[in-house]
Amino acid sequence: MSKENKLIPELRFPEFANEGEWKKNVVSQVAEYENGNAHEQDIDEKGKYVVVNSKFISTGGEVRKFSNSANCLAKKDEILMVLSDVQNGKAIAKCFYVDKDNLYTVNQRICKLIPTTAQKIASCLSSLDEVITAHSQKLELLKDHNKGLMQNLFPQEGEKVPKYRFKEFKGEWKEELLGDIYTFKVTNSFTRDDLNYETGSVKNIHYGDIHKKFATLFDIKKEKVPFINPSVSVSKINPECYCTEGDIIFADASEDLKDVGKSIEIVNLNNEKLLSGMHTLLAKQRETKLIVGFGGHLFRSNAIRIKIQKLAQGTKVLGISSGRLSNIKIWYPEIKNEQQKIASCLSALDELIKALTEKIEQLQLHKKGLMQGLFPRLSAL
Repeated sequence: MSKENKLIPELRFPEFANEGEWKKNVVSQVAEYENGNAHEQDIDEKGKYVVVNSKFISTGGEVRKFSNSANCLAKKDEILMVLSDVQNGKAIAKCFYVDKDNLYTVNQRICKLIPTTAQKIASCLSSLDEVITAHSQKLELLKDHNKGLMQNLFPQEGEKVPKYRFKEFKGEWKEELLGDIYTFKVTNSFTRDDLNYETGSVKNIHYGDIHKKFATLFDIKKEKVPFINPSVSVSKINPECYCTEGDIIFADASEDLKDVGKSIEIVNLNNEKLLSGMHTLLAKQRETKLIVGFGGHLFRSNAIRIKIQKLAQGTKVLGISSGRLSNIKIWYPEIKNEQQKIASCLSALDELIKALTEKIEQLQLHKKGLMQGLFPRLSAL
């Protein structure tokens, strides 16, 4: 009988390497069982405990209710399982792993499975979960810090200086219309069918990638950008319509208000040719008033994002035009050293957030690999 058909995991702790195959058991032989209790009469938004119900488990903990009732508290390393889902049945048998003692109280129609075996594996995966949770909490703190800086390093509506400022800089920021600083150039309407990721001489920005993929400061060396198909002619495109470093590209359409007018700034082209495509607006400075790297942060500042959202038009799909954008008032420091300091501060924080996000993704992949390796394959069952 081949190893693949035996109940032996690919990964095993050294001290258990010669322990042979895993055994098939019913749940009652490896865990104790306990039903949850009704909490409907004890719900309190200021409660001490999180009520674990089917909605909590099916949403990964995003939908929460609270209670002060301690009549069915869960302990660390217990497994909570949905026994009944009257909505659509999709949550039945879904589980939640308890990561902390005395934080969760178990609702009716949820059971507790209290493991009595496999402690070494559980401890390994639990410690990895704790690392992922700690990194995730740190990421949320960094995002909150970034949000606070974005609100305070740029002037709010009706103000001419930001709340936070580097101490060596004084005086009011300059106020101008966006259209006095930038002029808008013609963009193309190539669809996804006109693009590919393998070959070509000219790359193209699609508005969907501004919404979902690209960093605020767009570095072509760090982004995966599609080419325009070689069969598609670009010979009639005016040279001034090609992107240059310092350009701002706005996505002019979105189904979501928070994303309408979302923008990126081109900070590095690596001598490659790049065009701004479907549902985008390409803004170029008339003269260099804003340094490369400052405009990207400026246009995602709280005050300007609110202005753009207020000007958006439409019902199901919201849109913004170059004319409306041109009439937005913006503020900026005329001293370029101040622009540089602000840009460097926010860019450094963006890099920390990006690095930590990637680290969490790596840890999650590592956990997935461990889960596959530490348990026998289903084919062996």
